[in-house]
Amino acid sequence: MPRPKSYTWLYVALIAAAATIIAAIIQSHPFAKNESHAPRYKELNGIIINENSSKGIPNAEVTVIGRNENYVSEQTGNFKIKIMDTVTVVRIRVEKAGFKTFDKSYDLPSDGVIIQLKPQMNENN
Repeated sequence: MPRPKSYTWLYVALIAAAATIIAAIIQSHPFAKNESHAPRYKELNGIIINENSSKGIPNAEVTVIGRNENYVSEQTGNFKIKIMDTVTVVRIRVEKAGFKTFDKSYDLPSDGVIIQLKPQMNENN
């Protein structure tokens, strides 16, 4: 009686070929590379000071016009805002009780911005 042919070698070869093809597909996929697809940011940072005393103004509200986020200056008056890397110009508004509202556009990147708030004069002065 003839012995049945063994196709084990064929199955092993097919599995090895399939594994090689799958590995090549996975390695060529952009997410498999060591590239970050997370959004990139740059920062606009500076200090908010009283125009008369040059002291930092704490807890001033800093708003980027056109965005839904508000930031608050630190106790020293320093602030830091993260902005998408693709943005080249940003307009900010700074508000603090007792001071006039500040509104200005900045080209990015801008480092060490100094914002001078003018105290509001009350009606008795």
